[in-house]
Amino acid sequence: MEGADRPGEKEVANASWIIKREVQNLLAVSILKADLDRGEAEAVVLAKELGADYLLVDEKKARRVARSSGMKIMGTVGILGLVAKKGLISNLDEIFNKLEQNGFRFAEEVRKKVKEESDTVG
Repeated sequence: MEGADRPGEKEVANASWIIKREVQNLLAVSILKADLDRGEAEAVVLAKELGADYLLVDEKKARRVARSSGMKIMGTVGILGLVAKKGLISNLDEIFNKLEQNGFRFAEEVRKKVKEESDTVG
């Protein structure tokens, strides 16, 4: 099983709010696999099929492909900003540092922007 023995695997498998969906347009997935890995290609196609409001994706190529097909995207840093703005987490710097320590890369200007926006709780 994909994802076995990875952090969060058990939590995801047991989360009642997660609904598993299979992508239908395998041709579109196959075409996108020329530029993206299978999971990213399936995510882009499935988001289109479902009419998703946003595609949650971090990889630069996948973001570019999704944007070029008219999709709205959001990544990990954007999600963290929203959660911080709602007051559900308090120390973005600590979380950003942990992400970086684990190999997650993002621009310093993105970090600054998200922190500024999350500080303007409204």
